[in-house]
Amino acid sequence: MNVFVLLVPAAVFLLILYFALSRKSGPLVKKAALITLIILTLSVVISLLLIFSESSGETLGVPVESSPDTPVKANSTNIPALIIFVLLFLLFLGVIIVTLLRERRETAPRQPARLSNKPV
Repeated sequence: MNVFVLLVPAAVFLLILYFALSRKSGPLVKKAALITLIILTLSVVISLLLIFSESSGETLGVPVESSPDTPVKANSTNIPALIIFVLLFLLFLGVIIVTLLRERRETAPRQPARLSNKPV
């Protein structure tokens, strides 16, 4: 069950990424995929901040026969790992955006140079 929970979002993310990077996709589809990737990135960052911003105070654990009400110290947050993950995620999104902008620049129709109407 846990594998299925991870595979479905990963497959959807890869499908959106395919639409964003495919040369066959139209400009409207690419814009929609890019907006979706930005929203997904923001949701992941906000979710991680909410998860790791909870206070790591003492929580009651499972009662043990010898000491049933002894509070258990929660694990502290690994802030450097969280920062590295968020930066790598943003770097990944930046690479996608740069790739899309380059492709858009290459496929944009070029305007022919205007010829002057001066008689020779």
